[in-house]
Amino acid sequence: MKTEAKSPSNVDGIKKSNMKEPHLPSRDSDFNASFFKDLLKAWGEDTSCLQDNLSSFQLFKILSEKFHHLKSKLESYIENSDGGDKSNAAYEMHLYFKSDIEWTKSVIEKDKTGKPSRFAYFLLTESKVSCDWAKRVIENAVSGHPADYACSLFKEGFADIDWAKRVIENAKTGYPAEAAYQLIKSSVSDCDWRNIIIKGLYIDDITDEDEEALKKSIPNILWAMKVIENANIGDPAIAACKMYLRMYSPLEWAKNVIENAKTGDPAYAAYLICNSNTLMKDWAKSVIENATVGDPAEAACEMYLKYLCDFDWAKRVIEKFTANDVLRMSYLIDKCIYRH
Repeated sequence: MKTEAKSPSNVDGIKKSNMKEPHLPSRDSDFNASFFKDLLKAWGEDTSCLQDNLSSFQLFKILSEKFHHLKSKLESYIENSDGGDKSNAAYEMHLYFKSDIEWTKSVIEKDKTGKPSRFAYFLLTESKVSCDWAKRVIENAVSGHPADYACSLFKEGFADIDWAKRVIENAKTGYPAEAAYQLIKSSVSDCDWRNIIIKGLYIDDITDEDEEALKKSIPNILWAMKVIENANIGDPAIAACKMYLRMYSPLEWAKNVIENAKTGDPAYAAYLICNSNTLMKDWAKSVIENATVGDPAEAACEMYLKYLCDFDWAKRVIEKFTANDVLRMSYLIDKCIYRH
């Protein structure tokens, strides 16, 4: 009798429709302990050694010790994922699994969701990549904090200030306003900035050396102010506050940036201004009351703790901005009551 050939859907007498595929975690997940537990379970591995609260380096250290035989599979899964911090995962794979540096570089270069600038910087400071490669990754980063690491490259002598300024100006992610402040702060750290400003503004006998330092610094300060006032990501309000408090940018300029900030924490910036100049109490209270971003409840609490407002005002603002978070409302009001 002629035996009927088994169709692909009936291999070994089991219908494919009844075969369960292993449940793999989403390819846009973060590469944390929970992710790897799901992935390794799907691959039939025992994951009892993985705890949910492991830091990144602890996690990859354990992975390399217990699952080194899965190195190639892990590399492939990380490289082809659609999200998460692929740069971090690739960097840790290089450290603990001894993944090839060229594979690590390739993943970092292509990362659109993680922190490629951060790990390009790490590899550069560890002398594992060229400066040109790291600079290229930072310039092209569309996620993470390219402005911060452009500033870091300047501070550590890997790049000139013009390159760092260009990256900060063009950053579409991260905290370019803060990076602009940090860049200028570090660029004038070789002179006594406070004394130069005071002598330049109030005393006629400024030295030629101080005057020259002042002339060189002013264009960079004006550049930073422009970057900060035009920033629509990060925290321009806090950066403007720092420019006023530490770099002596005009108060009216800082107030204008804080009042118009649509991102960051303008309420807390207003509190910091007020804490340094109590004549700004009414202005700060108005900014805090009308804030649409940041944490105005925290700012109101700090205002009261530093004796910059009365208890009823602080309580009213805290209640307004924490109406949907009763626990936090109670915590902040209790802080005020304790001082009260």
